[in-house]
Amino acid sequence: MHRLIFLLTFSTLGADAGVLPLHGSSELVYPQLLEERAANGELKLHITDDLVLTLRKSSVAAPLLRLITTENGKEVTNFLDGKAIESTIYHDVTKMASVSITQAGSGIEVEGLISPEKRIEPAREQARLATGLIPHVIYAIDSGGVHDSVIYNHKMSAPDPVTARSISGTETVPKKVTVEIFVISDTHHSQFFHNKTKLTVYVCLIINVANIRLSETSDPTIQLLFTGIEVSKNEPYLNDKGYMLNAETTIQALGRYAFHVKQRLGYPDTLYLFTGRDAYGQRWGRSDRGLRGLGYDNGLCSDWFVALGEDVPGTFSGADTFAHEVAHLLGASHDGQPPDPRYPGRPGAEHCPFHYGYLMGNAKRSRFGHHYSQCGLQQMRLRGSACWRVTATKTYNVTKKYPGMVLTMEAYCQRKFAAKKDVTASEYFKAQCSVR
Repeated sequence: MHRLIFLLTFSTLGADAGVLPLHGSSELVYPQLLEERAANGELKLHITDDLVLTLRKSSVAAPLLRLITTENGKEVTNFLDGKAIESTIYHDVTKMASVSITQAGSGIEVEGLISPEKRIEPAREQARLATGLIPHVIYAIDSGGVHDSVIYNHKMSAPDPVTARSISGTETVPKKVTVEIFVISDTHHSQFFHNKTKLTVYVCLIINVANIRLSETSDPTIQLLFTGIEVSKNEPYLNDKGYMLNAETTIQALGRYAFHVKQRLGYPDTLYLFTGRDAYGQRWGRSDRGLRGLGYDNGLCSDWFVALGEDVPGTFSGADTFAHEVAHLLGASHDGQPPDPRYPGRPGAEHCPFHYGYLMGNAKRSRFGHHYSQCGLQQMRLRGSACWRVTATKTYNVTKKYPGMVLTMEAYCQRKFAAKKDVTASEYFKAQCSVR
């Protein structure tokens, strides 16, 4: 898998009342909502005079989110209210922004991506203004350093080739397809987050921005639905649980693991592992630490429906890698590649040169780097009716749901902090615990 690299530059905006420079890669701002929700559901979020987001409510989580954790050495499955989790999440398609907005007293707190290159979070050590506005910091998103691995064009193929899906002009496809995705956050990734709700919202924001990119698909329009997350200490798909991660052996073990526990995961269409480790692969007989992620080519509707990618937790550094690897699962190859003979009738991407700089090519410093090329979009569209028919008609369902497994946020918070008194769901954010 070639490395996704973005060389980011940051120019400090004018130091007006809402923008104060901190240092070369960040700035202090005071976001505020300009108006109440418009009739069409839009919100106007003023971050700086040069950056105003036009936000719409996002829908990215399943009604019940499966949460798999380890308690007293045993894996436990609970379910969270997906609608409560996503209740704070909004997006701006034009600016490719994906943010969470929560009320905090008379002000608001904003977290997430305000563009593909910048993220925002509250500056909790800074005092709020007399007007109640809460200080926030904008950071550049570091998607990786500059390495020669930009030419690393490795592609994972399933050990047993998936059945070829023939394409014919008579096949019909649905207008929209929802692809369920289950997420695993490894120990080096999940340990950053103070609670599972923060982690779950963070994953929602990354999937949400991937859906913005996927909104450019058509016939069918493809969207991801977040169905659950595993935060396990066991990590049976890892041979070595140190900081380095062999991506090629891990993804094979991950594929076998996902196949065997698919029922416990709720039969998702795809699975993605967020790792906080440093992934590496083999190139020309040497270890290549420039590798950012791997995904099985054409993995959707096969037994090898998994992908993985690096992410520095809390920074959204893995958002582009996620969108890239998921596209492999959905059928997109690297730009510039010829048709795969295993899939008769499936187009290649040879008419979209790798150096054009789209998301499936050399996206380094390219204005197209956050978009799929027409070749990639066509490959994802022309999957064959057999796959799309099953995926489009599948109804999300929680199997083997027993009394006590579905937790209200109030009950989840009290269980999470059993040793403490006066534990409730947050007054302002019902998907967040509050300990008084």
